Amino acid sequence: MRCLAVRHIECEDLGTFDAPIRRRFDQVAYVDMPGEGPAGAALEEVAGADLVVALGGPMAVYEAQRYPFLARELELIGARLAAGGPTLGICLGAQIMAQAAGGRVTPGGRQEVGWYPVTLAAEALADPALSALASEDNMFFHWHGDTFDLPPGARPLGSSARFSNQGFTLGRHGVALQFHAEVDAAGLERWLALYDKYLGPCAGVMGPAELREGMRRHGAGLAQRGRTFLERWLATHWPAAANDAGIQ
Repeated sequence: MRCLAVRHIECEDLGTFDAPIRRRFDQVAYVDMPGEGPAGAALEEVAGADLVVALGGPMAVYEAQRYPFLARELELIGARLAAGGPTLGICLGAQIMAQAAGGRVTPGGRQEVGWYPVTLAAEALADPALSALASEDNMFFHWHGDTFDLPPGARPLGSSARFSNQGFTLGRHGVALQFHAEVDAAGLERWLALYDKYLGPCAGVMGPAELREGMRRHGAGLAQRGRTFLERWLATHWPAAANDAGIQ
């Protein structure tokens, strides 16, 4: 089986999701988007992969004129979702899923960068996989300023104080996470090295020291919740592989 991860910038990779995915898929490959260039031929593999993970990135869904690859990625993700192909989107990837499935992505008018709680929706708490994301403080890592309307047929995942939509599901096959449950301490340092210019004084934006302290306090717990969610969700599609990996 083959998993394809669409990577929009090098520092935003599968992170802590890498190991659970590799336990189930004998082929795991990244397709790197070309900055401000058009989509390459490798992106066409989205159509045939068993699992597609659309990762985060600093560009916006509505910036297709500046980032021409986005138009083709939206088409391919939209076709994949319509066909029921298992697809996971994270941050920008979640916004791509929203737009591709008929929703609308817009500037949020505010920022959400740092460690903030998410209140999971009743639908998510009742779901065997998504409910694994819940904890007493419901703290998640965020880095975004855009938001989206739920696409037709989507079920809400949850909300935060700053943004009413923090993700959604489409049937069993599509899960979109506006927040990050895959970033570990090493990944955060890579982000800080590249994204520090976005951390100026602003409401809803934590500084480097706060981000590192949040990782120290919440990172291990979030990583465990994220992996458990992913393992359970993958098991709904590939139960034999999950059993082989020793997952209950």
